[in-house]
Amino acid sequence: MTDFMPIDPDIHAETTHAKLEQLHRFAQVGRCVNGVTHDINNALGAILAYTELIALDEALSNDSQRITGEIINSVNKCSELIARLTDIARDEKPSVSIIDPGTIVKRALLMRAYSLRVAKIKVETDIQDGLPSFGADIPKLQLAILYLLFNAQEALENHTPKLIRIRTYQKEDSFFIEIWNAGPGLGELRQEDLSTPYKTTKTGFHWGLSLPAAQRYIALHNGTLSCNAERGFIIELPVQTGI
Repeated sequence: MTDFMPIDPDIHAETTHAKLEQLHRFAQVGRCVNGVTHDINNALGAILAYTELIALDEALSNDSQRITGEIINSVNKCSELIARLTDIARDEKPSVSIIDPGTIVKRALLMRAYSLRVAKIKVETDIQDGLPSFGADIPKLQLAILYLLFNAQEALENHTPKLIRIRTYQKEDSFFIEIWNAGPGLGELRQEDLSTPYKTTKTGFHWGLSLPAAQRYIALHNGTLSCNAERGFIIELPVQTGI
């Protein structure tokens, strides 16, 4: 059975100090995000503009047209990644927008695509198209999904098969987003474990904050977070969130 243990609360303990130092470093990096992304976007805009001008040249060979097309697609993908990063890094101000569940999941997966690929984790998706849009604080809901993806990836660090399954669907008046991983321990989590901070099954630099934070952001949308071995983490959101 996986032990779900509280983290040492002693702020003077060596392990706690190391964790706080790492969090502080991450926080300082995060403070640079807005300025850095602004400059990167300016550079990408220049690359895109000049590449599109080159693409207008009718004398370009087929290979050159293909290359310019790949440059334009790559720039657009970089711009999308930067936009998503800026979304979740900005100040926590309420911001309700209209979106569908599948798009939120795809945006979160885009943010983690490289890391999951490097970790050799296979991701299987069953994202139902055509789900209605609803009002959501997109950065917060996207963060909730990212926290669950972090959790899934960490659970697979020393485990095979390295597999994550994600499913979205609607049932009656609720949307469901399910994130399952092949790692151990999913069936042993209790509902109270999802909302209790500073408790974790993991060693190293883990604070046990991801699941409580995810649950809090989901609750802001009048939704719930639960877990079982067969379906993994289950986000249920009302079609009309009322946030």
